[in-house]
Amino acid sequence: MQPQETSDEAIRQSRFSLPPALRYPNYRVYWLGLLASVAGFRMFEFSQFWLAYELTGSPLYLGYVGVAQAVPGVVLNLFGGVFADRLDKRRLIVITQVVTGCLIFFLATITALDLVNRWHLLIVAFLAGGGAPSTSRLGRRSFPTSLTAG
Repeated sequence: MQPQETSDEAIRQSRFSLPPALRYPNYRVYWLGLLASVAGFRMFEFSQFWLAYELTGSPLYLGYVGVAQAVPGVVLNLFGGVFADRLDKRRLIVITQVVTGCLIFFLATITALDLVNRWHLLIVAFLAGGGAPSTSRLGRRSFPTSLTAG
């Protein structure tokens, strides 16, 4: 009976322990920051679609915003890997996050000042969909290994 109780306790403890990768403090900070970044970018995408519908009332225009966001990302992913391999991964991630933050700030400002038009949404969607996520995603793939090595 004694070995059974020990294995039950080990199973109970393992259910509530951190995953092995999150035991590295640098990786844990990186992962939590990435979680916040991705959640924020998804909210930004949702707000673009919401704003597009509020401005136009057209479901078709939602598709235009989605295409403006997707096409540059697909095209730039073909060359983004070469670009990402030549740059410092940390610098690439920081630059792309700053660019995304500036786009969000720009769209929020012109929306708050009631200056936003349809074409603003298309340009911001194009720039956000092409620049930040595609190159940042490529840089993020190889960056975690440098955090846990050592």
